[in-house]
This record gives sequence, C-alpha cells and structure tokens, in this order.
Amino acid sequence: MVHTREEAWKEAQVGVVSRTSEACAGNDNARGGLSQPHRVARLADRKGFRTALGDVLRLQGVTRHTRVVWVGDGAKGNWSLCESLCPRALQILDGYPLVEHAQACAEALLGKKHPCTALWVERIKQLAWQGDAREILLELRACRFEVGACQAHQDALRAFYRYVLGNRNRMNYPRARELGAPIGSGAVESQGERI
Repeated sequence: MVHTREEAWKEAQVGVVSRTSEACAGNDNARGGLSQPHRVARLADRKGFRTALGDVLRLQGVTRHTRVVWVGDGAKGNWSLCESLCPRALQILDGYPLVEHAQACAEALLGKKHPCTALWVERIKQLAWQGDAREILLELRACRFEVGACQAHQDALRAFYRYVLGNRNRMNYPRARELGAPIGSGAVESQGERI
C-alpha cells in the first residue's frame, strides 16, 4: 500500500519480468540471479497493470517460451492474472509469505516463545522445500485433534490449512529450483520502495 495525497492509501501493483542469468547465458540447469529485469507498476489500476504487464511479457517474448515461472503470494488476483496472461506458466507460491503464515499459525497454537514454535515452522519449511504440500496438509489435519475446543486455535489452524490447500499445486519448489527460478518475490517487493 502506498499513501497518496489525493486518495490516502492505494494499492501498489508491481511486477518484474526477468530471465535467470543462466538462461541468458545458455545454461538452463544452474540456479542463478535474475537479469534484464523489466518493471511494471501501477497504483490501484488493475486493468492498466494487466495491460502494461501483458505488453512487457510480449516485448520479452514470454508467450513464445515453453518454460515460464510465475511467482506470487497467495492472492487470487495474482493467479487469475497469470492464467490470463501466461496460462502455461509454472505457478509458484512465494516461499516467504508461506513461512509467515506458518509462523503466525505456530505462534497462535503454541505461543511466540514456545521452543516448539520454531521447530514446527522449520518442519513446514522442509516439507514445502521438498514440494510436499500433501504431507503438510496431513500434519495440519492431525493437529486438529491437539488444539481442542479453543476457538482461536481452531481458527488459526483452519486459516493456515486453507492457505496451503488453496496453493498446494503452486508449491512445486523442486521444479522451480530445477529451472533456476526464484521461489520468492524479493525482486518485486524491493521495487515497491521505488514507486
């Protein structure tokens, strides 16, 4: 969100279209940094953002590529945008919000300073890194019996379960790594400061 003089807070929509440095050099299997970034940003104008992003994708020849990775947070708008602009892309859930959601759930269930909180989050990270969303969901289901009748605990667990369930097909981190693609949107997040 960006504070503007005219209308108070507006949502900043930011995208970065880039290639991995190895893809540019011809080595598609190595993992590396991003190069040749093209940035797109709009304030609270979804249609304008979609048009501008589509133009950059066409300029970069993305529609001709067979291997495109689209990294986004769990917002449904990111995925509908991907499906309309780049339907063959491998959709990857940004790993950082996933960890943040896991942390929030663990703190709600166990407490911020409980020694098992960090272990629980680390377990979620390991399973996610392996691309095992199914196992995460099974473990979250098993937790239902442990949280008891506390409504706050049930709500936290249910919210995280829904987040993982809704994004389970976007947690193919092993494939993203294989392609040399990032699994986080740090390149985009850092652009928000430039708007």
